[in-house]
Amino acid sequence: MKGYALVQGPRRKVLYISDSCYLLWEFGGSHFKPELGWEFRTLRQNRAICKENNAYIVRLDFKLGDPISTPKRKKLPREAGTEVKQ
Repeated sequence: MKGYALVQGPRRKVLYISDSCYLLWEFGGSHFKPELGWEFRTLRQNRAICKENNAYIVRLDFKLGDPISTPKRKKLPREAGTEVKQ
C-alpha cells in the first residue's frame, strides 16, 4: 500500500496525507494561499506555491499488519576468534 505526505521544512512537518499527489498539491496550494480560489488554479500553480513555502511531497511505504508484533532481531557483534557457520 502506498501513501504520500505533503511535508514542510527540513524537519518534515507533515501537513497532509493522501494516496493522491494531485490532491496534496491542491491542498497545499489552498493551505498557503487560501485567498486565491482553488478552482482557478492549475496543478503547476499549486506546485509553485508549495515550493515557495518549502513544502514538498514524500512517498510513504508501509505494509499492512502490526509492526509491533514482528520486531526485528538485533545482530550481535562478532567476537574476535569466532568462526562463522555457513
